[in-house]
Amino acid sequence: DQGRRSAEPPPPPRPLEKGPEDCSPDLSADEDDLMMCSNAKCRRTETMFNACLYFKSCHSCYTYYCSRHCRREDWDTHKESCIYGRIGSTCRHVLQFCRENGEVHKA
Repeated sequence: DQGRRSAEPPPPPRPLEKGPEDCSPDLSADEDDLMMCSNAKCRRTETMFNACLYFKSCHSCYTYYCSRHCRREDWDTHKESCIYGRIGSTCRHVLQFCRENGEVHKA
């Protein structure tokens, strides 16, 4: 298939030390607690508190970006490792195939 890439699986997403549920104005601002934009072309770093306020996450998982622009720019790379994004894409292809293929309806 022309659209396929190597059979090697993508690297696992980089785990975060804390998630969005850990963000609170009551927490002290620990400068060692940082979050980095997941777009390899950007890599902007913010304190955890600021990242929770301003960073944007993937709509399907917990990958964070410093802006919508970075999220869009990284999508072609990220979708290879985003299982929920891949499932949605696969479902759309199956539904489109079923709509366009009359033989499926005869089964």
